[in-house]
Amino acid sequence: MVAFEEHELGDLLAETGCPENHASGAGRGQSAFGWLAPKQRGWRNHAFRCHMWPVDPHLQPIQSTVSARPTGRFSTYFSQEFEVTSTRYPGHPTSPPDWYRDRGQSYIEKEFSDALDDLASRIESEHWFGDAEKHHRYRVDFILKDARLIVELDGHDYHSTKEQLEKDAERRLYLTRAGYTVINLTGRQINRDPAACVAKVRTLYKERMQRAPAKYRVLYIDYQFLMRQVEEAKRFYYNLHPSKQLQAPTLESFVKHAVGWLHEKSFITAFVFLPPEERCQIEHLDGTVTEYGNGEIRINVVDAELYSVELGSHMTSYSNFYDNFYLIGDDAIYIGPFREVLGRDPNQETGVDRSRGKILRKENGKTAYVGTDLASVPWQNVVYPIAAAMGLETHEL
Repeated sequence: MVAFEEHELGDLLAETGCPENHASGAGRGQSAFGWLAPKQRGWRNHAFRCHMWPVDPHLQPIQSTVSARPTGRFSTYFSQEFEVTSTRYPGHPTSPPDWYRDRGQSYIEKEFSDALDDLASRIESEHWFGDAEKHHRYRVDFILKDARLIVELDGHDYHSTKEQLEKDAERRLYLTRAGYTVINLTGRQINRDPAACVAKVRTLYKERMQRAPAKYRVLYIDYQFLMRQVEEAKRFYYNLHPSKQLQAPTLESFVKHAVGWLHEKSFITAFVFLPPEERCQIEHLDGTVTEYGNGEIRINVVDAELYSVELGSHMTSYSNFYDNFYLIGDDAIYIGPFREVLGRDPNQETGVDRSRGKILRKENGKTAYVGTDLASVPWQNVVYPIAAAMGLETHEL
């Protein structure tokens, strides 16, 4: 953690292009280059955790904690993220840590692998979950990513004592929170009939895939941004159509129109992020499923003091769950996280994969994404679905 004195914080704000008196929400200063999130409201003598998001699309995200007092100016190739929220979300499958040395397959792992048959091309071995900074990592034996299944082979030597069983329970809870179903097979089962064990996994895999949608889609909503745009749209259209009895749309109504303007279909999971004091406004929608013309939307409400920080953290932490990402928000704070989940364009040397995301934001002259590769991501002006939810026809917009 890095502690800043008042004059140092002022210098840092100036370096990142953020005026000292710019504080909103939970005491958050934002700029086109990055953002600062202190532990408490106000600016004096707070500690910060610093993460770096590359602005240069050629660079990969750096999510390490700065542990020494910074000297001089920060590189212009990075935006600065100073967050104080703890790691609330589990990790997703990743490569082994640097300290790990492959011990090779155990006897039961080899027996299981040899019996995989048609599953051999779908199943992967040895993946890791967890927070690299805290070395909080779990190695899993086998994983079927598309069905979100993990297969663990529990030999007696390592899974029999009380301490080992407690660790296994913690591990299973962590992996469940990460969105995976864990199948545990004992060494005795593998030794007796490995083909029967593979058959059990195959059956569950097929059942899971039969129920799975062709694509998993997620919609992230910055609630305060949306409410500001609703107020602006109300003033504009009240003046444009004074004879109409226009009403501000409910969130439920707006979301249905928003999905339509994004030209999407099927099932979509929506996460609405907002400050705790505003949760009461839409808490009744948490966990509800809303039908629209082409499918369903499940709405989830997430409140946090630094809700925009939480939105970006949630987006990257659960990126392995989804194929397509949609964002209703317009703030430089989302550039790094959204770029990371979209990934690189497979057909070009630079730029993000535009096929995986869409944005409802401000118009080109006002968006915070101008000058970044997110400006090229398919988008619509958020005012249009707001107006449609107010009852206006397309020709009246």
